[in-house]
Amino acid sequence: MQGELLERFADTQTALIAALDAGDTEAMIAHTRDLGVITDALRTQGVLRADASTRSQLETLMKFNAAAAQRLRFLRDHVERRVAAIQGEQAVATYGGRVGRR
Repeated sequence: MQGELLERFADTQTALIAALDAGDTEAMIAHTRDLGVITDALRTQGVLRADASTRSQLETLMKFNAAAAQRLRFLRDHVERRVAAIQGEQAVATYGGRVGRR
């Protein structure tokens, strides 16, 4: 069961990253919800206190988590810049300089 949950976690994180890259909001929400369910199941099973092999798998999964988080920060920055540009304001972008005009 633990191995199956870890595989589902990896597959769902990969799907979340793909949804983030594609800008598919519905898929982002669905995969985020699924990750929450899987994470709860892993916590219930005590997988976070598992053997060295499982901890190694979790470290790999954390890299996927970091990739998803980076994409979320980029997406948030992109949206904030677009909103500022629409409003004719300046915004400090995380990944660039000021955006918009005053």
